[in-house]
Amino acid sequence: MPYKDHKKQLKAQHNHYVDNKSSYYERNNRRRTKIRNILNDIKSKNGCKCGEKHPACLEFHHRNPKNKEISISDAIYRMSLVKIKLEIKKCKVMCSNCHQK
Repeated sequence: MPYKDHKKQLKAQHNHYVDNKSSYYERNNRRRTKIRNILNDIKSKNGCKCGEKHPACLEFHHRNPKNKEISISDAIYRMSLVKIKLEIKKCKVMCSNCHQK
């Protein structure tokens, strides 16, 4: 039940976070690991035009930089999986070498 006093509410939320910090870290790590696995699957399935299919060598390249909201690697920490997939639709998969060229 929320507090009527906003400052008390914020203090209670902060105290809850401090008391349960490890569970927050574990939850966030599980979420990020799940998203990374999904992204690695997407990279492996699409592969690069040169034939590279190993996810460690592949990157998401935004076709039009003007439409880029956020890099996919940063999105893992800030966005939901649904929003990340929408951002991926603006990208193509390329290996590091082709991406640099």
